[in-house]
Amino acid sequence: MSSSEILNGSDRTITFPELVAFDSIESARNHVVEKEVESILRESHADQFDWLEKKFKLPLRKDLSIWSDFIEVTERRNLFVHSGGQVSGQYLKVCQSHKFDTGKTSKGDVLAVSPDYFSKAYGIVFEIGVKLAHVLWRKLMPEERKRADQNMN
Repeated sequence: MSSSEILNGSDRTITFPELVAFDSIESARNHVVEKEVESILRESHADQFDWLEKKFKLPLRKDLSIWSDFIEVTERRNLFVHSGGQVSGQYLKVCQSHKFDTGKTSKGDVLAVSPDYFSKAYGIVFEIGVKLAHVLWRKLMPEERKRADQNMN
């Protein structure tokens, strides 16, 4: 699937006044791509994976044992950015909905990041990134499958 095919599947629209303001079709295309990317980046990580699975027709989370841990890591990141690490109801709800055991963690608790947690979180994000890149490389460039597999090994 090419980027053009992904773009052709987009529901994004441009009004006529917006369209005539562009100096070329390529500029309009770039605008649509930028808006699509911006809207996806504002979504949760689970929603981003939903989008990827739908666009590429791939089960990206099937047998991905670290999925619930990945969700917890990304939700904890949100806590640090937005509330100084203080647990919110959303953190608990999202983690539990993705089958992460929050244990005795309660709303209002303040989470920390120990060196062990950081190391584990790094490994989780790295694993997700490598696996996602590999699967999408093979899907988007089937002629490079051997190279992708060699790269993975």
